[in-house]
Amino acid sequence: AIVKASEASIHPNWFCYDSRGIAKQLKVENPEVLSKAEEYATKLLQNPLLGSAPISPNDGPGWDSCFDPGDLQFITDKVFEFANKVAQDVGPAFPGKYIGVYSYGGYSCAPSVPLQSNLLVQIATAFDYCGQSISDRISRVAAQGATIGIRDYYDVWKWYKDNPPNTKGIVKQIPFYANNKVKVINAESGDGWGAR
Repeated sequence: AIVKASEASIHPNWFCYDSRGIAKQLKVENPEVLSKAEEYATKLLQNPLLGSAPISPNDGPGWDSCFDPGDLQFITDKVFEFANKVAQDVGPAFPGKYIGVYSYGGYSCAPSVPLQSNLLVQIATAFDYCGQSISDRISRVAAQGATIGIRDYYDVWKWYKDNPPNTKGIVKQIPFYANNKVKVINAESGDGWGAR
């Protein structure tokens, strides 16, 4: 983690709090948090086996004390400005490596800010709360300059009970992704998915 939630008692201004007052998200506009994120990314990217460092926010909501939780475009832009700044500052020391960030949940809108090419944006195929299609999100994120990845859900046990509905559809998606310059795909999948 960039910063552990347990540090909220020491550095309360590093966090955003949910409606119950629980530290949930990092305050991405705080310069000290940015510095911590850059230290974290630098440490990870020094490992020759790693090609990227993740800078995505925590799962779920929790922006209430920092931003209007209903303004998902604003939250998205703030998250991407933060990740992009890390990519801009850390990237020159690590050519060919990436800073990774999901486009997911409360920050799943296509960002409206320019992005570095060493920012790897992995667009989630579920939990899109902005109502934008995958193809629209891919083209809009690419137009901002980022490298594109896909975060998919091939066989989530809780959803499919090891019987995913569209395994053959994945075969059709891959050429679409390739034609749209998607560089990386990762996906949740259960043990039985590979046997399909």
